[in-house]
Amino acid sequence: MGDKKNKKSTADILQESRHVLYGDEVEVATVLENVLTLLNRMDTRLVSIEKNTSKNTSTLTQMNDKLNSLTARVITVETDIVNVKSRVSDLETSSEGTGNLFDEVKSKTCSLEKDIEQLKRNNGDGNDSQSIKDELRKLESYNEKLKGKLLDMQCRSMKYNLIFTGLQEQRDENCEMKIRQFIHNEMKIQKPLEFGNIHRFGKSEPGKPRPIIARFLYYSDLDMVKKAGRNLRGTFYGVNEQFPPEIEEQRRKLYPIAKQARKEKLKVVMKRDKLYINDKLVKPDEIADDTEHKEPQRSTTRPNKRPRVNSTPERDETKTDDLDVIDLPGYKFVMKNRSHLNRVKSGGIVLGFKESLSDHISVVETDSKYILWFKIDKHVVKLQQDILCGIVYIPPENSVYCVGDPFSEIESEFLNFSISHDNICLFGDFNARTAEESDFDVVNFEEFSGMLDIENEGVCTLDELNINRLRKSMDHKKNNFGNLLLEFCKNNNMFILNGRMCEDKGLGSFTCKNTSVVDYNIASPNFLKLVQNFSVLNSSVLFSDIHNPLSLKITCYEKQNDVSHDDEMPEEKIKRWENEQLDTFISNIDRLKVNEILAQLTEMVENTSENSIINKVVEDVCHLLTNAAKSTFGTFTKRRKHTQNIKKSKPWFDSECIYGKMTYDKIDTKVLYKKNKHQKIMK
Repeated sequence: MGDKKNKKSTADILQESRHVLYGDEVEVATVLENVLTLLNRMDTRLVSIEKNTSKNTSTLTQMNDKLNSLTARVITVETDIVNVKSRVSDLETSSEGTGNLFDEVKSKTCSLEKDIEQLKRNNGDGNDSQSIKDELRKLESYNEKLKGKLLDMQCRSMKYNLIFTGLQEQRDENCEMKIRQFIHNEMKIQKPLEFGNIHRFGKSEPGKPRPIIARFLYYSDLDMVKKAGRNLRGTFYGVNEQFPPEIEEQRRKLYPIAKQARKEKLKVVMKRDKLYINDKLVKPDEIADDTEHKEPQRSTTRPNKRPRVNSTPERDETKTDDLDVIDLPGYKFVMKNRSHLNRVKSGGIVLGFKESLSDHISVVETDSKYILWFKIDKHVVKLQQDILCGIVYIPPENSVYCVGDPFSEIESEFLNFSISHDNICLFGDFNARTAEESDFDVVNFEEFSGMLDIENEGVCTLDELNINRLRKSMDHKKNNFGNLLLEFCKNNNMFILNGRMCEDKGLGSFTCKNTSVVDYNIASPNFLKLVQNFSVLNSSVLFSDIHNPLSLKITCYEKQNDVSHDDEMPEEKIKRWENEQLDTFISNIDRLKVNEILAQLTEMVENTSENSIINKVVEDVCHLLTNAAKSTFGTFTKRRKHTQNIKKSKPWFDSECIYGKMTYDKIDTKVLYKKNKHQKIMK
């Protein structure tokens, strides 16, 4: 009991402490001041704890982002590995099929040879029957054709093979690793290459290493290694293409001739078993007889010409040359061939139309071999201007047929035509994969509404015609040509129809091998108003073995020329922004209005606000900035005309001025866009 009486409560202890510190008279102000000091210290410590917590949260967020990025990369690598395995499997299957075909052709050839020998033996007794001789000639001719086809198929099968000689042979060696090290160290190629199968072949002889044959997955890699063979000059190494024995024997006869011609600084090209010196075909027997190298005569009339009755109008990719004749009753055809590209027959482009329209369709001659331009007369389509169309075929990227910069060539000619034409349409095989990337730039200046007079009329046309700004595509991959095509559309205000319009809206159907989209129809904003239907048709061997035809249907109407002055509506516009007047702009902002808006925002934070109140605040902010801009930069009146008309330029404003203005506007828009994007990043 005594302990309980002597035990003091917390209140008693605080009372005694207060008595010791302040005496009998306690000053309330001093107590409050001490309490305030204590609270300030507690607040400081809480703020420090919050900062440390925020830093830890930011660090965890960064770690989470990095883990997500690493996961995405691992998924991408796994996908690439699956694709490579699939390609290798396809190549192996193709090789097996080619080998089976070789065996079948070889067996038929052997059977025919036996039949010919049997006929010769039967005819050896001097029987000169004309029927037997004709039969022998037919069989021999057919046998030679089969041998030629077999030889050609062997060459095609060996097209992706290179033979490496001079590499030392070791027991249990890894041929692929040896080839990779050889290419990296001796041929100075740093790029990683993709191989199919690599092995040695031939009989093993002491002191003589067997050659290694390597099969490349991509011909561009093979061509790069073949060109790097110049780095092996002066060494005992060698890199050569693989050919069948018959062609290799013929090439051995041509090597000395080619070597002598190169010493004489002549132009030498060897293709398979044919040698061209200064673009003239050379035969070994002609050299042996010391005869002149005469170019083989090519008859302008071909007795066995191909009629090509299955050729169709507006076919963009063909295998034609200047001597081909396309005969289809009731139709007229115009060809643009690329036979001189890379000194090989490269095919071309064909335009076909009904003969009844020959007076209304005219071909425009240009230098580029990648596009065939033609015009549709404005009278037949009842428009103010001719319709300009271009049929495009761009060879695959990095192929031997792709010479120069195709997109630059097409864009250069496009700029010349776009000065005087508004209705422009391009269609064909671009060999470009664009996925679902946007084909136009959107410059967002909403925060400076009314201050910058920049409008993307093309995008406005999409909205007016109820066409989706975003297009769809079944092909989700991109390549370099795809980026160039998108850049072409952005720079020249052109729009892709695939996946955006009519029957292909929201689909973006495959156009090649049912795996990719490389064929497109792109058009100018004015041409979009003429489109009635666009679709990707089912594949048909009548048109192409791998491509799907594109169908485009347009409607034509008479444009109104009359301009009604009653429809002219004056519109007040704010002059352009000037950075020098930034301080003036800030001073012209109404401070009272700013305080009112801040009060409204505070009330919105404390209380749940309706959308109408939020919209009112937004409108007040816009009016606040707009009024300040009017007071600072001034205004001007611009008349808006609803009726479409064709503006007449001044006499001095010629085509050169129009081209210069278009170029300036494009550069100016790009600079403003990049500047605005940079400002957003800085913020």
